[in-house]
Amino acid sequence: MNGTKRLFIAVAILLFLSLATFFPLRAQIISDIGVKGGINFTNITFPLPAQPWNSKTGLIAGAFITFRINEFLSIQPEFLISEKGARWGGLSGGNIVTVTDEITYLDIPLLWKFNLPSLSKSGVQPHLYWGPCWSTKLIGTHSTQMDEQIKEDKIQDLNDEDFSLILGGGIEIKALTGKISFDLRFGSSYSSIFKTANNKNRIISILVGYSFD
Repeated sequence: MNGTKRLFIAVAILLFLSLATFFPLRAQIISDIGVKGGINFTNITFPLPAQPWNSKTGLIAGAFITFRINEFLSIQPEFLISEKGARWGGLSGGNIVTVTDEITYLDIPLLWKFNLPSLSKSGVQPHLYWGPCWSTKLIGTHSTQMDEQIKEDKIQDLNDEDFSLILGGGIEIKALTGKISFDLRFGSSYSSIFKTANNKNRIISILVGYSFD
């Protein structure tokens, strides 16, 4: 097990121990259960500067549950289907070529959520969060488009798991019987997503959610 995986596991264990420590001492409160979805802007870091890859867009959607520790601090596990990858375009033999790696994961982030003071009496609540994310590969596709012809292959050398750190923030607004949330987050892999090269996921996500109090 390499150092980055040890670090990820240590952080995850710390969060789970926090759950076990705080909740017996306080009433175990589920403050929110909800769904969220949005857009990923993703890229893959490649060690070859001669072939810079560009970001691609993908979908992200799933559910979450929030455990409130106190007025300002919560722990929020999430379960998200997330499309990641990268795209490269250029000329090859006088033809326009577009190469796309698209990888779909099941993401399970475990986030510390810090509530900031409310902006106004209207119920707008800002928050920050960070935490580890464990991802398991669902499918990976490598496609090459040359003019009107498209060739697709399954990516063979993908690692089955990815470990990353998430940082982000957003706001929640009271609506009907629940809350609407708007989040912006950044994610970065600890280790390579491929078995044969040192490539990592980089993700910026814009999410909209609705939670039921």
